[in-house]
Amino acid sequence: MVLALINKILLLIFVLSIINTIKNILQLIIFWAVESGKYRISSRETFLLGLSLSFILASMISGIKI
Repeated sequence: MVLALINKILLLIFVLSIINTIKNILQLIIFWAVESGKYRISSRETFLLGLSLSFILASMISGIKI
């Protein structure tokens, strides 16, 4: 029962990580299409994007289940 709950939470985190990554990629594409210059991202967003990407890569390598 506890493992099933943990697996559901990990799956939810995985889906949220994918959504966060897609959001940042779309923002980058829109910025490049509309504006010229540097793409600015806050340190919090950088941290969350790195955390999301590392969780996605780790999940792809080892799987989501415990």
